[in-house]
Amino acid sequence: ECSLLTEFFNQDTTLRIPDSISIDTLFQEPLIEEKILMLKEEIGGYYALDSILAGILLKEGRIEEAFKVIIPYLEYKNAVAYCRTVRARKYYQDGDYESAANDIILSQTKEPELLLMLADALTVLGENPLFLYDDISATAEDTLIIAKVRKNLMVWNFMHGDYDEVVKQGMEFARDDTSLIRLYLYSLARTGKKATADSLFCQFFNAVDYRLLNYYGEFLIEQKRYSTARVYYDSIIDSLQETAAAELYFNWALVPFLEGEIDTAYERFISFMSQFKDDEKYYRAAFKIATIKYLKQEFDSAVYYYKIAAEDDSLCLDALQNQLICYKKAGDWKKVIESGNELIPFLTEEEEAGDYFEIGYAYLRSGKLRNAIDYLKRAAELDPSPEFHYWLGEAYLAKGDFIRSLYQYQKIIELYPRDEMWTPTAHYKKGIVLEFMDEVDEAKKVYRAIIKKRGRDDTWGIEAQKRLEALE
Repeated sequence: ECSLLTEFFNQDTTLRIPDSISIDTLFQEPLIEEKILMLKEEIGGYYALDSILAGILLKEGRIEEAFKVIIPYLEYKNAVAYCRTVRARKYYQDGDYESAANDIILSQTKEPELLLMLADALTVLGENPLFLYDDISATAEDTLIIAKVRKNLMVWNFMHGDYDEVVKQGMEFARDDTSLIRLYLYSLARTGKKATADSLFCQFFNAVDYRLLNYYGEFLIEQKRYSTARVYYDSIIDSLQETAAAELYFNWALVPFLEGEIDTAYERFISFMSQFKDDEKYYRAAFKIATIKYLKQEFDSAVYYYKIAAEDDSLCLDALQNQLICYKKAGDWKKVIESGNELIPFLTEEEEAGDYFEIGYAYLRSGKLRNAIDYLKRAAELDPSPEFHYWLGEAYLAKGDFIRSLYQYQKIIELYPRDEMWTPTAHYKKGIVLEFMDEVDEAKKVYRAIIKKRGRDDTWGIEAQKRLEALE
């Protein structure tokens, strides 16, 4: 009963320090750490002493030592919250951001320093920390913490393309940090305030900043002011004395691409790839060249460049999907199947249906009916669209399985009566299947129904009339 009561009331489960020891007097004497260590040798370990010692060590930045002091108390419910805050600091120092974030959250601390640490950890983990910054700003009294919050906010907003927010923050708190000043100036240029950015830039820096020039160009592109952007980039490229500004050259090629002048864009992207093989935009240039090749129906060349683009993780999925489309346009069904299978690991369950369909359709065109039926059936199960059911019906028909083929066509007619592409086609094919089954009278009924519903002048009405006359 005592154990249950202790658990219920969450009473102190660590040893109580003897009444003869006054904790308050420790803080009135110099050399607190030495006094606590002497007491520990005399009376043993007590949470009241060790938590004070851990706090002293933390203030001195001796996180590892503080953690060792506090380890024995992690098992006690009344001590675990504080112990987690100490352990979180150690995890953070060691680069284990997930464990640090977990401990800070579970400790339920409101300490601004730890909440800032949590925000940093979440940022590294790719999570949004913005909700924490409001709490920190509202409770923090330390001006250094407030300044760190504002700096973090500037970096976060800039990295996520929220340039207006960066401009709203201003640059007063960033005047001692040239990297933050640059972010502010870049944001001014990126929001169209180039004159202001140029004026401030001259106050802090001397050398030309190509990124600043490019951010204004990207503003023009975002505003679809392509003619102005083209003149702007042409003038910059003409004046460049070096070829170090990769982003400028990339956008110099991008503008004519967006204007539809693909031959000019192609030459410039090819030039970009030859000059900037180590730049992050190398793969994006390859993707653009592949798109140009696709538009020109040069599918083999398009595939070559899509393969290069697929080496970039951010482009991989789109590049592989477009590569499959190129093979399909070229009628290379074997490659369609290979590309489709290569895609599967990158797709969600919702996306898999389309990929299964492409593989199944390629198998059907290759005459491999059993494989075609297998993949087309999977596609129709994941996404019961009329197109998927229709081609599954076609695969069954090619295999001579008339009952299953008829079932697929009938399903389209019943489930998608308003579809103007697949439903009339399925209705007509239903009549063809009935003919194959020697159900001539039933086939005639189908053709008459098509003529009645769509009229004799309709494409399908004309085809139905032809079949009806042939049967009669």
